[in-house]
Amino acid sequence: MDILINNGVLNEKQALLTLLIGNIIGVTMIYLKHSIGTYVALFGKFGLKLAMINYTISIIIKILLIMLIILLL
Repeated sequence: MDILINNGVLNEKQALLTLLIGNIIGVTMIYLKHSIGTYVALFGKFGLKLAMINYTISIIIKILLIMLIILLL
């Protein structure tokens, strides 16, 4: 990412947004591969609800960060 910023391909705002969007994709993959199964194994059907609540809160926070970056930078 540093090379892209230094060469003028991306500015700091674009770099932060790209990293946050990539993080959303990564978190989604982790939840699909690991977290949902773990929550269900530990808590049964209630675990699925817990996993979805946890995932939703995580994504909402990242979306709020993206909007904050868009507004401030």
